[in-house]
Amino acid sequence: MSTAGIKVFQALSVKDHPTTIDDKHSPDLSNVLTNNPIGALSNMEGTEKYNSVGYGNPIVAIHQLNGHIFSLSGSKLYEGYPAVFDTLDGFNRPCGIYYDPATEFIYVADSNNHRIVKTKIDGTGWTILGGFSQPRGIHYDPASEFIYIADTYNKRIVKTKIDSTGWTTYGSFGTGVGQFNYPDNIHYDPATEFIYVGDTWNNRIVKTKIDGTGWTILGGFNKPRGIYYDPATEFIYVGDNSNHRIVKTKIDGTGWQTYGFSGSGAGQFNYCSGIYYDPATEFIYVGDSGNNRIVKTKIDGTGWQTYGFSGSGAGQFTSPYGIHYDPASEFIYIADYSNNRIVKTDAGWA
Repeated sequence: MSTAGIKVFQALSVKDHPTTIDDKHSPDLSNVLTNNPIGALSNMEGTEKYNSVGYGNPIVAIHQLNGHIFSLSGSKLYEGYPAVFDTLDGFNRPCGIYYDPATEFIYVADSNNHRIVKTKIDGTGWTILGGFSQPRGIHYDPASEFIYIADTYNKRIVKTKIDSTGWTTYGSFGTGVGQFNYPDNIHYDPATEFIYVGDTWNNRIVKTKIDGTGWTILGGFNKPRGIYYDPATEFIYVGDNSNHRIVKTKIDGTGWQTYGFSGSGAGQFNYCSGIYYDPATEFIYVGDSGNNRIVKTKIDGTGWQTYGFSGSGAGQFTSPYGIHYDPASEFIYIADYSNNRIVKTDAGWA
């Protein structure tokens, strides 16, 4: 999309893909003139509120909560939003990350500090829990307040609350049942109580409960790291790290599908570390670690977009690892591994 003539968008990140006016995520503009907006607006579901504004003919509405700005051009609606790139330092090689939108707390596997950190992006509510050896994967269950951790160098998985109550561990070093070899990432399904683990150096995915029941494995990977389980379809999405690709599969291997290969262009990855799948849109978000960027794509490669490049400034990453996407706000939370920080950003996909 060209932003020529949309003057107010010049200092903003602008979405490249226009959406039709009657899309449920867009404001209803049927009674609003672009040169004289009046009244409050709501989207087609009536669930989101907007303020109309009276400056700049192209601008018709500002979302009351997230600041998104909408511009009408012909039959299409364009969306822009203030560029956001918030960072929080104080970590040593952060890996896994989980964001809880209800509380705005972020849970981080602060690997080289051998601890779990709970914090908000501004640093308030900072809480730590130790007792780990280079933990890398993390998944938080808001309903129970339990955190599930891939305690990587202890070759085990841990279930605990942030104050250490309910501390439970499972696993030992090895290749057999109940054993792990540097487990790197973890996803918990509260409906079934199954835990899905990227058992990295065993080159496999493990499905198990915290007591070891239901132990199931699936191989065919090369140092898998990122993992996301979709309970509605029973598909697992894997950052198949050293194969430089993403994999979609069920735990029994059915529906196996891969996308990507080594490189830095479209459809290419350089070590896939973290992964997040959004069932509503079918987009996969990837920490493309060796390319110092994050990637948004579908498993068939459609909708490929990237954001970021090497560095430590705004819009830059150094070996981004874990990734968590919040569909409601469209913010992405990233464990920016070698910059020793966590990042909250709106991406501004290109």
